[in-house]
Amino acid sequence: MTTEDHDPNLEAEVYDQEIDHELHEILAEYRKRRLFEMLVGPVISLVFHVILFVVLVIVMVPESIEEPDELVVQMEELEVKEIEQEELEELEELEEEVEEVEEYEEPIEEMEIADTLTETDDMPEDMPEVEEDLALDEMSEIKAIESPLVMNALYGARTGAGKGQALGKYGGRYAKHTQRAVKATLRWFKQNQNEAGYWPKDGSINNQRDHTYAMTSLGILAYLANGVTPADEEFGETVEKAINWLSNHIDMETGLIDCGVVGPNFLAYENAITCYAVAEAYGMTKIGSLKPIMNKMVERMIEAQREDGTWAYRYEKDTGHADLSLAGWHLQALKAAYASDCSVEGMEKCMQRGVEMIIGAIVDDGRGYYNPVAKKPTYLSMGAVGGLCMQLLGEGKHERVTKVFQRIKSDFNNPDVAKNLFSYDSDSSKGRSKLDHRVMVYDWYYQTQVVFQRGDMSFWRSWNDKFLYGVLTRKQIKKETDDGEIGHWEWPGRDVDSWRECYSTALNCLSLEVYYRNLPTFKKPTKKKEKVESVEATLFGDEGDDDIF
Repeated sequence: MTTEDHDPNLEAEVYDQEIDHELHEILAEYRKRRLFEMLVGPVISLVFHVILFVVLVIVMVPESIEEPDELVVQMEELEVKEIEQEELEELEELEEEVEEVEEYEEPIEEMEIADTLTETDDMPEDMPEVEEDLALDEMSEIKAIESPLVMNALYGARTGAGKGQALGKYGGRYAKHTQRAVKATLRWFKQNQNEAGYWPKDGSINNQRDHTYAMTSLGILAYLANGVTPADEEFGETVEKAINWLSNHIDMETGLIDCGVVGPNFLAYENAITCYAVAEAYGMTKIGSLKPIMNKMVERMIEAQREDGTWAYRYEKDTGHADLSLAGWHLQALKAAYASDCSVEGMEKCMQRGVEMIIGAIVDDGRGYYNPVAKKPTYLSMGAVGGLCMQLLGEGKHERVTKVFQRIKSDFNNPDVAKNLFSYDSDSSKGRSKLDHRVMVYDWYYQTQVVFQRGDMSFWRSWNDKFLYGVLTRKQIKKETDDGEIGHWEWPGRDVDSWRECYSTALNCLSLEVYYRNLPTFKKPTKKKEKVESVEATLFGDEGDDDIF
C-alpha cells in the first residue's frame, strides 16, 4: 500500500470497533460474576435448610406408631351449618333487650285454624336444604363421661353461638317472634314466683292440688332450656331460688318428694318431673350438691319400675294403676340424668325395658295405649309420648315411631281434623270438661318434639310457621310491665286457676324452645346393652283419677 492509499478515517473506525468489542466482553464477564454472586447465597441457604429439615424429621419422628389397644370414645359437638353473618347478627339480637320490636306479621286474621293451615307463597327460602327424612337422632350418642367440660357440650345449643345457629337453621322467619314469646314467659315466671322459690305463687306446699313440685320443676326446665342458670343477670336469682327450694324438699333417705304434700295418686308423676328438673340442673350447672340428689332419685325410679317396663302411681311393684303418660315422664327424666353423668347401676336396663314396653303400646294408626299392658284405651297423645321417648332413647328410626309421625303429619295437613286438634278456639277444646284427661298443651308439647326430632325439614317448616308461630305465639296473653313484656297462656277449654296457668305456660314455652333445647343428638348407648326378657301382660285394678300430667 502506498502513502496515497492510506485512509485515516478507516483506521479510526476499525479502532472503535475493537474498543467496542472489548467493552462488550468486559460487560458480559461482569454480568456473569454478578449473577453468580446473587445466586450463591440463596442456593447455599436452600441446601442448608433442606439438610436441617431432614435431620429434624429423623430426630423428631419415631420409626413406627403403634395403634392403641383400646378404643377411645370422645363426645363431639353437633356440627351445624354456618349461617350468613347478616342472619347471625340478627339472631344475636334475641339475647339482648331492645326497646322497639317489629310488629307481628298478620297473615292470619282471627286465628282460624283452616286459614293457618293453608300453604303460603312466601315460605322462608333461607332455611337450609336438608334431606327430607334425615335421621337426626343418629348424629351422636350420649356417653357416660367423667369430664364436666365435655358434658356441658351436650347443652351447647342452649347458649351463645350454638343457640344462634340452631335458631338460624330451625327457627325460620318467625324465630324472632317465638323467642320474644319465650322471653316474655320467663319474665312472667319471675314475677309470679312465690317468695320461697316455688310455683304457683299463691299455692301452698301443704295443698296437694297446687302441684308445687311439678310446677316448680317445669318452670326450672323452661329456664334451663333457654340456657338460663343461676349465673344469669336477669333471671339467675329466680332459677337459684327455685332449685334451692326443690332440692331442699327431697328426702335423701327415700329419693322421693313429700308424699303427704302431693298425694299418693300424683306422687310418681311429680317425682319423675322433679327428677327431670334436678338432672338437667346438675347437667347445666355442675352444682355438686345436686348430683347425690339426682342419683338417689334415679335409684328410686329404677327400683320402682315394674318388670313390664311401666311405673305405678304409688310406686307399687305388683298392684295399682300405671300408664304410658307416667312412663313418659320417667323415661325423659332418666334420659336427662344419663346425659348429665349419672351412672347409677341399672339405668340402661331400665331404659331398655321402657322402650320394649312402648314398642308394644303404639298401634298401627299412630295412637298409643294409655294402659300399655292392659292395651286400652288408645289416644293420639299417648302415641306422641311413646314416639318422643323412643327418639330420645335412640330408637328414632323404629317403624312404630314412623307410625306416630305419619299420624301427626296427616292430622296437621287435614284442615277438618286440624281445626279441632291444633287450636285454642276449637269447639272441641271449649267443650272439654274438668274431668277430661286430654290436655291440649300436653299433646302439643310431645307432638312438637316428635316432629322436630324426626328431621323432615319440609314438614318442620310448616309446623314451625303455622303452629308454633301461627297458634302458640298468637294466643299468648301479653302485658307490658316496668320490667318489659310478660306473657302466659291459659289452659284451653278448662277453668283457669294458678297451677293450670303455670302448667300451660311452661309446656308451651318448652315447645317454643324446641330449636335448641334437645337438639337431635341424644341416643341411647348400645355398648353393654342388656337383654330384656319379654313380659306377659297383666291387668291393673283402679284406673286412677284426673290424670293431668
